[in-house]
Amino acid sequence: MEGESKRRRAKPFSEEANEALVNIVSTRWEDLTRGGHGKPSPRAYRRIWAEIADVVKSASNEVRTPDQCRKRWNSLLAAARKKISINRSEQRRTGGSSATVHILNEYEELAVALVGSESHSVMTHGVAEPTLESRE
Repeated sequence: MEGESKRRRAKPFSEEANEALVNIVSTRWEDLTRGGHGKPSPRAYRRIWAEIADVVKSASNEVRTPDQCRKRWNSLLAAARKKISINRSEQRRTGGSSATVHILNEYEELAVALVGSESHSVMTHGVAEPTLESRE
């Protein structure tokens, strides 16, 4: 297929990049959500994600675009929410005990703790733990 450009898949985020991403998003969360009142203006939103990408780059020595950082953040949240949903449905199905538990990794746990969950507990490591939302 001559003339077609092949899109390359970016390397996966390293542990350092994931940690930097979660840490910087947690410090910029108020800016990204305008204190729970929606998104900031498109220009400000792009600027915030550009700053986040710069921090991830400096912390991990990986060049990441703002879009890559935003997509990684969203995929961390989506993976965590999916695991939580599966765990909850498994608990309901088995009456509270479960043979299989989908364990959230530390970055998924931090992301869910920051964003909050639909419920006041999150299944982590097989034990229901309160989220930040329920501790307030």
